Amino acid sequence: MKIKHLKKCIQSQSNSFLSEFSSSCDAASFLKTKLENSSKFVVEGKRVSLAKSS
Repeated sequence: MKIKHLKKCIQSQSNSFLSEFSSSCDAASFLKTKLENSSKFVVEGKRVSLAKSS
C-alpha cells in the first residue's frame, strides 16, 4: 500500500489525527517516519507493508 493511500485511510477513520500538520506532505512525512521506526511495518520507498512475524 502506498503511504499516501494509508494516510487517506487514516483520515477517513479519524480526521483529527493528521489535521495538526500544516501540509499534506508534512503529514505523510510524519507517518513515514513513524512506520520506519516500527518493527511491525516495512517501508520500501513510498510503499508500506506488514513485517513478517518471526
